[in-house]
Amino acid sequence: MKNTPLKNLSAVAFLALLLAGCGGGSADSLSLEKVTGVVTLSGAALEGATVTFAPKTKGLRTAVGMTDQNGAYALTTVTSGDGAMAGDYAVIVVKVEAGKTSETLDSNDPNYGKGGAYPGASGTAKYITPEKYSSPATSGMTATVKEGKNEFNFDLKP
Repeated sequence: MKNTPLKNLSAVAFLALLLAGCGGGSADSLSLEKVTGVVTLSGAALEGATVTFAPKTKGLRTAVGMTDQNGAYALTTVTSGDGAMAGDYAVIVVKVEAGKTSETLDSNDPNYGKGGAYPGASGTAKYITPEKYSSPATSGMTATVKEGKNEFNFDLKP
């Protein structure tokens, strides 16, 4: 079975949701530290990327954030922007672009509604971020969240 960016992203998103649901407790019962930062790709702000802190320490929960137009993110464990538990994490950053299909075209386009069967249609998602950053095993990025406010900036390289 061939791995595609969309399958990989789906697996990462599923894993993040599954892990986020583990451990029980509410935001009030967890000790969470604020975690923010900026993600850039070759020095330019990266908008619309998913930043995931995957626990390296047993007992931690996955924390996830989405970058804004300035590349800024704030991590969420239970409720929006609540942060992450103190501990060691592997960091992954993923941004994919959906493949072109006739359904993603403007309704005035002559190829609209052709079910993807037109020249230039791919239907395959492609990575905007280099694929190595999509796995904790290959990203090479780590973070240690400590008590208090934490800031982690990441500049991804091609």
